[in-house]
Parts: sequence; structure tokens; C-alpha cells
Amino acid sequence: ILVTTSYEDIREAMERACQTIAVKKEEKEKAKWLNTIIDNSYEGIMTTDQQGRISVYNRAAEEMIGLKKERVVNTHISELAQSNPAIQGIYGDGKETRGEVVQLKKQKLLVNRLPIYAQDQFKGLVIHLHRTDQIQEMESKIRKELYTKGLVAKATFEDIVGESAVMQELKNKALQYGKSPFNVLIYGESGTGKELFAQSIHNVSACKDGPFLAINCASLPENLLESELFGYEEGAFTGAKKGGKLGLFELANGGTIF
Repeated sequence: ILVTTSYEDIREAMERACQTIAVKKEEKEKAKWLNTIIDNSYEGIMTTDQQGRISVYNRAAEEMIGLKKERVVNTHISELAQSNPAIQGIYGDGKETRGEVVQLKKQKLLVNRLPIYAQDQFKGLVIHLHRTDQIQEMESKIRKELYTKGLVAKATFEDIVGESAVMQELKNKALQYGKSPFNVLIYGESGTGKELFAQSIHNVSACKDGPFLAINCASLPENLLESELFGYEEGAFTGAKKGGKLGLFELANGGTIF
């Protein structure tokens, strides 16, 4: 029996085929974009299926864990844990967790696990990894940006005017002291330039990229000295600021307090 097809049927079939191709092409492009984003993320990203088999494993995770992608993808987590027990700590019990610290070789990782459910059925696990030293570094930068804005040592030894032999010797000594990790005691009459020397020493020290915080202890009331220097939590005492307050020592962290 000869079955004939009308022109309209052929046209409709061709249009549907073109639509199918376009949809597949769009999905392929989206998958490529998603893989690029995941691979270039600064945080380690892993995903596992219901059975614990790893399906996604980006470059950052590869660097943190020290296992190549080819070795990990499509491998069960228990199989990897046999050669590296710390891997099991990253996967844990497969339940949700936030901010769990896992020791991996010589570094510590902050692990966040998020179970994925579809129609109330467990489909897999997404694991985010952060190096704790990077978090500390970012926290230091954020603290400096938010709380120590303007607390910068502007003076250098070139700004200290004085051509006498005594002043030149003093500047040379201060330059040497600035390159040491020890505390420095500066004393002198009011107006002789103690803070100029403190700023100059800071700017040649290993702390030069940190904040420079100068305080006048005489201006701090005795009953507030402790809370100003060390800070306090919210509700620590009557009149305490909402959310607490960072202490001056914490503000100067990574830098110099004078």
C-alpha cells in the first residue's frame, strides 16, 4: 500500500525537526556556560548522585584535594576514601552541613554540603569547599575596608625633616627597627614627632599593607579602656551598642597599633 504524505505534513515535520535541533543546541550552549562557570569558580565544587558517585568536580576542588579530575569523576566516594580517608570527611554522612572544618593533608577546608531533592526524593549532594586561609585573608581585607578606612600611615622617613647627625642616626636606627618583628617603644616630648616615626616604621615593616591605628590612651576613660581596646559583644553592659563593637586591637589586626 502506498502511503502518500502531503506537502503540509512534510513542512510541519521539517519545522519540528528544526525546533528540536534549536532546543538541543540551546541546551548544549547552556551546559557549556554552566561548566565554564563551575570550572572557573574560586570555590571547590563537587556533586554526587544518589549512590555517592561523583559527577561534577571543578578545577578548584582538584587543586584543594590534590586528585585529578580523570581519577575522580564517575568514581564512588568510598573508593576514593580507601586511598585518602580525608575524602570521606568531605562527604561526611551525606547530610546537610554548613561551616564544617575538615583537615586535608596540610590544609584545612571549610565544607558546606547541600542535599538535592526532587519530588521529595534524594537525588544527590552538592559540596562547596573553601580554603580556611583564603577565608581568613578575605575577612582581613573586608575588616580593613569596612572598619579601618582612613587608618593609613601616610608619613615615611623622607617626610621627617632634619639634617643633623643625631637625626640621621635616629632615622637609620628606626629603619632597622622597622624591619624587625618586635615591638618598638618611642618616647619624647610632645610635638617631637613620635607619630611621624611610628608611621615611618610601619611603612617599612612587614605590616605596611595593614592598617595603622593611632590612639591616645589618656583620652580613654579608665572604665571604658578595656571595652575600647578589646571590644565587646551585644548586651555586654548597659549602653552597649547593638551588634557589639570591635576592639582597637582587632581593628589593627595585621597592622600597627600606636
